[in-house]
Amino acid sequence: RCEMASKVQSCKPQELANLVWAFARINDGGMCSIVSDEVVRKVDAFCPQNVANVAWACAKTGFGGEQLWNALARACHRPLGAFKAQ
Repeated sequence: RCEMASKVQSCKPQELANLVWAFARINDGGMCSIVSDEVVRKVDAFCPQNVANVAWACAKTGFGGEQLWNALARACHRPLGAFKAQ
């Protein structure tokens, strides 16, 4: 865990979103906590899909403190044109 914690600082937004999503897929909310602070720091650079993936992962695992959810909510206030229907 310590080694991973030091490496997440160099992760790009897509990589962080992928990590959180992968941890949720294996139902490991504890590992999500390692990248949480970095997600908060970089959330403004996340594309809408990254925001959606992190929000889904946090909801699935029950993970995410107020700071993380506030950052995700802030990222959702982008112009609607940035979001694409799937």
